[in-house]
Amino acid sequence: MQSEQKQKHYTKAIIILLVILSAFAAITKIFIGVDVDEGYAVSMPYRLMQGDKLFLDMWEIHQTSSILPYLFIWVFVKITGGNTGIVLYLRIVSTVIHLAFSIWVYKELSSKISREWSALGAVLYFNFLPKWLMNLDFSMQLIWGMTAMLFLLNKKKMESQALFLAGISLAMTVLGYPSMAVLYPFALWIIWKYHDKSWKKMVVFTFGCGMCAVLFLGYIFSYMSPKELIESIPYVFSDGSHQFDMATKWGLFFKRWLEAAVQAAVLLVPTCTVLVLCKLIAKKRVVEKEHYYYLFLLAFMLFSSFIVIFANVVGISWGPFRLQVRYLVLFIMAFFLGKNRALDKGFRDSKKMRDYLLIGTLVAFAGILLASNVGPVSSSSYLVLGILGLVLFIYQYQKAVNIKHGEVISYLVVSVFILSLIFCKGYYVRVSEYPPANILEAREQVTFGPLKGIYVYEEDLRRAADFYEVIKDGEEERLLLLSTEGIYNLYSNGTYVIPTTISTPAFNEQWVEYFELHKDKMPTRIIIGKNTIDNLDKFFANNPLGIWIGENYSIESRKEDEYLCVIQK
Repeated sequence: MQSEQKQKHYTKAIIILLVILSAFAAITKIFIGVDVDEGYAVSMPYRLMQGDKLFLDMWEIHQTSSILPYLFIWVFVKITGGNTGIVLYLRIVSTVIHLAFSIWVYKELSSKISREWSALGAVLYFNFLPKWLMNLDFSMQLIWGMTAMLFLLNKKKMESQALFLAGISLAMTVLGYPSMAVLYPFALWIIWKYHDKSWKKMVVFTFGCGMCAVLFLGYIFSYMSPKELIESIPYVFSDGSHQFDMATKWGLFFKRWLEAAVQAAVLLVPTCTVLVLCKLIAKKRVVEKEHYYYLFLLAFMLFSSFIVIFANVVGISWGPFRLQVRYLVLFIMAFFLGKNRALDKGFRDSKKMRDYLLIGTLVAFAGILLASNVGPVSSSSYLVLGILGLVLFIYQYQKAVNIKHGEVISYLVVSVFILSLIFCKGYYVRVSEYPPANILEAREQVTFGPLKGIYVYEEDLRRAADFYEVIKDGEEERLLLLSTEGIYNLYSNGTYVIPTTISTPAFNEQWVEYFELHKDKMPTRIIIGKNTIDNLDKFFANNPLGIWIGENYSIESRKEDEYLCVIQK
């Protein structure tokens, strides 16, 4: 009894420490660093604020995810009268929303497992960001929407209302990330299996989805016909950074999975070696044979987390995207280890939730890989809900079997894993092009424009200031900005005209077609970022958009400085 009391004191101290570190990590994520993907996540919905229409004027591939951030942007602009400091505002908003979902995670888990382990799960969820950004982008919308859907599908009280809201949650998830439509049959399977095989309940869930679809299409058809919508779809998918022929796609598929296998082996081999050595040193079987699989999972989790945390101690500079293959390996392990029949006894509710999280994440991950232009390692940070299911499995296993000090060991290992996530979120900093970066590097605070209040590198501040001073002068202009830094579009006092604000612009025929179809959006001024297009002569001679600019504008009279080039109509 005394040992149990002491153990509770230790677990409480660990949780308090993790919560304090999580708060610190959240603050650093709000104020430090900026990335081109975040510029995309802000400048895309801001187009709605300046009057652009989905599909008609906007050809961004992720444009349906702009609706949620637009609502918060609209409130900010109406109150402040401008967009100064809007990035900081959106980060705070997304942090509050994510905290609310993390509290929901705690409440759902605590009805099935102990409060100590529920707190671990909630802290894990709070610190595990799919793209290591804290903004209202499509990745966060996916995680929030899927979390809401899975929890609502698991409700026992007010079942019909919960299923209806679950349908709305799925619709919101699909708006944020359209390929998440693959979750619809999964949700129907859950309802069929766990809700008395009721067709009526499936209809209620579908009605929630369908109502949102009708509202969305009603909005779209209020300004364009179904024929115009169908004709616009090919333009949306003509973005060069997401265009590959079938042979290239299959080649990249196998190459990326091979890279994932190699990276996994690099981590798995040392873990296996350590376990074998421990068994040989012990000279006798300390634990039962079947428990070695579980200990292997814990050893891998501990080993990979330790590397992430202490990389900088030995002189390795990293960013948050390093060793992401560990999430993929842990997720796969959760499926194989979850077959243990001992876990089915006495853990019916938590096993059901675990299955929801693991299988749902597997389906979603397949949808992500289907739509994304990156591979399984880069996308494995989307496995957050699956890893939450793994925490449920670890709790169940150490409760179901008899391993000496099993709960204490398991709790400490998961805590170290969470500490590595806090390290990725709060110590490492995501910056453009993903170079190594951390919070200890010298930075300066931006004092102007939408990035006001954010701390960035001195070089980034100088470049942003140069763009700000040049762009803000145009009052009634139509600005075309050619840069990976989409956030610079918001410097304009007029409007910015552009087919897509994506942070990986290809400047292909899509851009030429846009202005040929939208004559009223012909730019009055074009500004080119030299960090995006470094060889202007080659651009004007060979690139489709560059050639078009040369034919319609006087490129000989362009003005240049260190960071940009200005072409006036």
